[in-house]
Amino acid sequence: MIFDIVNFVRNNRKSQITNHKSQITNPRSILVFIGNIMISKGFLFPA
Repeated sequence: MIFDIVNFVRNNRKSQITNHKSQITNPRSILVFIGNIMISKGFLFPA
């Protein structure tokens, strides 16, 4: 399941970069984006 999430995030990030080539994606926005996915999917990071 973790690998599915990783692949989903990678594909999503890849499509974002393709759609917005001139836009630079900073690490903080990526973390927020991943966090929003986790919350929306109902996943929590293991303690």
